[in-house]
Amino acid sequence: MGNNFFFGLGSEALSMKNKTYHDRMQRYAEKIDDLNIVSVSRSSKFFDVKSFKTGKVSFHIIQSKFPVLSVFYGIILILRLGAFRATIYFQDSLKFCLILVFFRAFLRARCIAGVHYEVSREYSVRIFLLRLFADKIRVLTFSQKKVFIKRGLNEDQISVVATPVMLLDYLKQNSDVSTYDRDLEKSVAPIKLIYVGRLAHTKRIGELLDFIRKYIDVHLTLVAPISSREVGFDVSRMARAVDKIDNVVWYDNGLWGDELIHMLAASDGLISFSSEEGFGKVYVEALALGIPVITRANAGAASIATVAKGMFLFHEVNELVLFFSNLKFNLGLEKTEAEKNKYNIREYFDPDFNINLFCDLFS
Repeated sequence: MGNNFFFGLGSEALSMKNKTYHDRMQRYAEKIDDLNIVSVSRSSKFFDVKSFKTGKVSFHIIQSKFPVLSVFYGIILILRLGAFRATIYFQDSLKFCLILVFFRAFLRARCIAGVHYEVSREYSVRIFLLRLFADKIRVLTFSQKKVFIKRGLNEDQISVVATPVMLLDYLKQNSDVSTYDRDLEKSVAPIKLIYVGRLAHTKRIGELLDFIRKYIDVHLTLVAPISSREVGFDVSRMARAVDKIDNVVWYDNGLWGDELIHMLAASDGLISFSSEEGFGKVYVEALALGIPVITRANAGAASIATVAKGMFLFHEVNELVLFFSNLKFNLGLEKTEAEKNKYNIREYFDPDFNINLFCDLFS
């Protein structure tokens, strides 16, 4: 057996405070030998590399103000560590599809492509390359699998493996986490909504802020670490926008572990304007706490809504305006449903199941 690598863009590995991410990697490493995480991301530094090992996992964090430089060094690092006949899991993007072709064709590496996005016509080149060179394609939902099959990929080549929601392991041991319980219709306090996610264009955070500023009786908490920003996202512009809105607070360093759980539990609802979600892990985290979810009807949300209660999905903002016209009543109904269904969500999305499925990709 050769080495095993995760290679892709990402900021999750940057902070040891992100306990759910590191717990997930350690769980993978119980079944995947010689696991190396090679994570590349953008930073203000010209170039920086950190390598360390925690438990059974070796981390190699590569940062640069020039993303191409980070990716190129990542390739060199994997070659140096032993790429011949290795198994490499790629976070899919066009550049990583091209890298996958190199490792598959010239080094006889076993290549797994992780598709974390909604598939559209824009991805024709990627799909063509994946069909020819990927040994396995990991998608997050069955609806994604159906799209790939329609686009000509072999059904046996595609595995549906949702992101393991590690917060559910915490809830197994701390099932008494209390949520913010109040009668919304009788309460005179502001409605407390929360956004948790990356700083990315598809998250439509600017649109969310423009919407919330019209509702002074709604308090919005943004949990969106600056370290999670995608290339080209204007953090300064967002900071100026937040400063102009009295009813918004931004945790720009993020919240992790217990802090995030208790912030979610203290909210009346989770809100998202995201136009694309491959899965939507934070939706499951909120619903598992009995917190209702208000979100645009992206593919991930639609998939979760087939088994969840307490979700309001909108296609157009006008639908959301109507929901907000009697927010306390409407959100109260969704909160009642979410509370009733939270234990079903914890059971249905048990992380052990998806951890085992993911590890099977490497066998």
